Amino acid sequence: RVDRSIRGGWLSRREARDITGQMRRIRQEDRRLEYQDHGRLRPQDRAYLDGLLNNLSQRLHWAEHN
Repeated sequence: RVDRSIRGGWLSRREARDITGQMRRIRQEDRRLEYQDHGRLRPQDRAYLDGLLNNLSQRLHWAEHN
């Protein structure tokens, strides 16, 4: 989706780099939370990560449509 946004001209390279960094931090947080609870995500952890991903998705959607 990030690549599509770049090709479409909706995101600058800087914005794409920022979003890619956010995705990397979300993945790191996912691994940290799983490790913290012996390889499983608690429902509240999953909800937290889903919220982060939803915010990122909304940011991409806004960039594509504005």
